[in-house]
Amino acid sequence: MKSETQAGNLAIWERDARHLLLLQPFMDSVIVGGEGCFLIDAEGRRILDLAAGQFCSILGHSHPRFIARLQEQVAKVVHLGDQYVSPGVLQAASRLASKAPGDLTKAVLLSTGSEANECAMRMAKAVTGRTGMLGFARGYYGISLATRNLSSISDHAGTFDFQPAPANQDKLITPTCNRCPIQKEYPSCNIACLLTPPSILFHSV
Repeated sequence: MKSETQAGNLAIWERDARHLLLLQPFMDSVIVGGEGCFLIDAEGRRILDLAAGQFCSILGHSHPRFIARLQEQVAKVVHLGDQYVSPGVLQAASRLASKAPGDLTKAVLLSTGSEANECAMRMAKAVTGRTGMLGFARGYYGISLATRNLSSISDHAGTFDFQPAPANQDKLITPTCNRCPIQKEYPSCNIACLLTPPSILFHSV
């Protein structure tokens, strides 16, 4: 049997893609490996990884020290339910707190960016007693119902799969001074983009 690198992108798609539910567009390349900041597809092409594991994995690919630490941990415990902790979890929380600014001394470790932002929303509501949320019109916050409706991928938020939309969510214009969406100039604009009502915002972006 050919190795995946010899098989080619199209051959792999044709062989296996019938079982993949296509919820979003995918690139044609099928990634079979990685090296540093590059992805390697099934035809041996090297692709600069600017998405970095959905924008949050900045460790690069196939680094020997990272692989060694993963192997070390997998040999101990692969996964725990959230009612348990391991020494690694406690050490990670401690190291993170030691780097945090000001009086930030607590950390919570979650699985995904969507989950982390959902948790942040819940904390903000608990602390402020308010339920409203604002996001930037060109922002990306996740793919859960609440974070998706705040993200820029929510351009079709009225469609069925976005419903029911969380209450009290709105968007602000993303400040982009080199191509201002409301045709003003910084600093004389006095950050008018952040003060623009949402009803005007969506006509401007």
